[in-house]
Amino acid sequence: MTQKRHGDREDFQTKLRVYWQDSNGQDNYAVAQSVDISEKGLSIMIPNHIEARTIVQVKADDHPELCGSASVRFCVRKGMNHNVGLEFSGGAKLKIKKLAE
Repeated sequence: MTQKRHGDREDFQTKLRVYWQDSNGQDNYAVAQSVDISEKGLSIMIPNHIEARTIVQVKADDHPELCGSASVRFCVRKGMNHNVGLEFSGGAKLKIKKLAE
């Protein structure tokens, strides 16, 4: 897959709670594992398929500064999981150096 994310990526491993509403209005929740992070987005592995352009809420208990909404940019099946690319909503940017340390 071609990497389209702008900005530097940092390896970043943490568990996340992800909440979203599917196209039928059903509320969903899953625990995800982050893969990497940039100033404007995050890559996660999650057992569920999430449609592109879905707005999700993301929360990392061990990194309180990583909490907010993001838009799904892509969702690609990888074995039993899905690799999901998230872009932080509202032009939010995250200072990744602090998180990646």
